[in-house]
Amino acid sequence: MGSQYAIRSAVAVIVAALSTAAVAGCPGTLTEEEKLNFTGGGACPDIPALFAKRCSTVGCHAMDLPQAGLDLATPGLENRVVSVASTQMDCKGAVLANPIDAAGSVLYGKLLETPPCGQRMPIGEPLTAQEIVCVKTWIEGLDPQAGAGSGGAGGAGGAGGAGGAGGAGGSGGM
Repeated sequence: MGSQYAIRSAVAVIVAALSTAAVAGCPGTLTEEEKLNFTGGGACPDIPALFAKRCSTVGCHAMDLPQAGLDLATPGLENRVVSVASTQMDCKGAVLANPIDAAGSVLYGKLLETPPCGQRMPIGEPLTAQEIVCVKTWIEGLDPQAGAGSGGAGGAGGAGGAGGAGGAGGSGGM
């Protein structure tokens, strides 16, 4: 009977030690991308390339006559979406990509099963849940100053200077 008590006590001590080690070994939290990697989702794709492939077909967001004036096909996507208001009637005024509030961004919201405005995109086959998380992560990582008007052709103080073409306050400026 004494040996059974000793064995139970030893098992209880081992279980307590392992539980403590498991809890102590897990400091911090995982980012959304790290969660995807951990759950077997793999690394996030290049989001501008994903948008170009899945959203820029003829009649959608291709370079020529893009819906709602939103070209998702050509390089420089960040500059066309960060801090830029949507022109789509249902979403008018909402920001396309807001790194400060990625979940409130039109580009993210339109990918959800129930978008906050308009219909779910892309039409036909929606992005996977993992791709949608990657879009949100991409938006969060964008430079809040990358949007339209943050310099433009010539930039602030460049050709055209402040108030000139593309400069601060000029055509395309803030």
